[in-house]
Amino acid sequence: MSRFLIAIALLIPLATGCQSEIAKWNFAAAVLEAEAEDLNAAIPKMREALAIIGDQPTWKLELASHLADIGDPQSVQLCDEVLGSAWVTGDQNRRKSVMHLKSRGLQSIGDFEAALENCKKGMEDHVSRSIVELNELAYHRALADQELMLAMKDIDKAFSEMENSRWQSGIYLSMATKTVIAIGLISREMDTVQKRKALNLLNHRIERLEVDFETMRSLVSQILFVQIQTEFPLNELSENQTRLARNRQDTFRGELASALTVRALLQQDLGHDQRCNDDRYRVQELGLEASALAVQMPDRFQCFVWLEMAMMVLDTRGFIVGKLPWSGTSVALTEIPQDPSFRSGSFSEAITNLDLAVEAVQSLRSAMEQSVFNSSQFSVAATKNYLKSLHRNEAVLLYHRMLVQNRQGNTEATAVDEQRIRKLGFTPDDRLF
Repeated sequence: MSRFLIAIALLIPLATGCQSEIAKWNFAAAVLEAEAEDLNAAIPKMREALAIIGDQPTWKLELASHLADIGDPQSVQLCDEVLGSAWVTGDQNRRKSVMHLKSRGLQSIGDFEAALENCKKGMEDHVSRSIVELNELAYHRALADQELMLAMKDIDKAFSEMENSRWQSGIYLSMATKTVIAIGLISREMDTVQKRKALNLLNHRIERLEVDFETMRSLVSQILFVQIQTEFPLNELSENQTRLARNRQDTFRGELASALTVRALLQQDLGHDQRCNDDRYRVQELGLEASALAVQMPDRFQCFVWLEMAMMVLDTRGFIVGKLPWSGTSVALTEIPQDPSFRSGSFSEAITNLDLAVEAVQSLRSAMEQSVFNSSQFSVAATKNYLKSLHRNEAVLLYHRMLVQNRQGNTEATAVDEQRIRKLGFTPDDRLF
């Protein structure tokens, strides 16, 4: 009898070990089911596996991520469990990642105020904030409809940092010009439809830059004429005015030449040789060389990084402006004195940012679908997951634009974006964030 008891005692740990191994296999199978978008099958298996082996932070986070996708409050609970474990102690990157997931979980259940507080807590020890962090905090504030002036200040700073960054050529390019150029460059490796779409964007941008350049050139001439007629030699103030005007003119010259260079490359790809030569000649008229500018343009991966950031910042900026009081509309008189940083927005400002953000996300999605970025940096699984996120991001950006169009009373444009969102498989409501 004692031998049987000994045998049973030996089998118990073996059975427990087998149970653990089975749980690991089941969790791995559930991850594959989740990748196949079968969350109804995956989530119960993940929960069962965690019930057997509870001390698995990475499992908890995997489950929390999928629960956030469906708005299950357990997502927040799992994040709190991981945040209270030794797994994140001393590892700021892990803590930051879990805090970000917790915010997503809170947003998924509609608790945007708690998500904002969680976001602030995650950044409380940051002396300075990156563009990504500035954008994240601004977006949380906008979703919670709180501290919109602070949100605007943060996103304007992120926008300015991006705009003031220089590419290899060293030429200053505005956010709009950089974004359109990046779209144009990656479109060179895509189909004719996308090339023509990018060409159309460049056409509109170049028309605007031509007007700006000519306006500034005319202004410089007027300043010089007035100064010569009224005072000679020029005093220091007059010289400063002339210098500032010339610098602004040079800025538009560089932007225009850069955009023309990229358009020439696209014209060449499309077989429009004469149009290509016309653009190169125009660059030469501006005092620059298209061939020199072309070799200094960002490569496709740099374009990818730029469009990722631009999509994010432009969307957040347009979304926040869409919530501000707009110029020409009534504002409560008590609102302005209480906030020294108060500023209004406009439909034009909001829609300009959102239109460009939508172009950026659509270009990225087309590029991924046409395998422009599929290399050692993008595995098959990573490409699939990234495409899924772009799919949702496009719906979110369209929803933000739809809200702005609706506020302006543009019923036709509102209906178009609503239809596009539904075509992507989403419902246009506040669950799109």
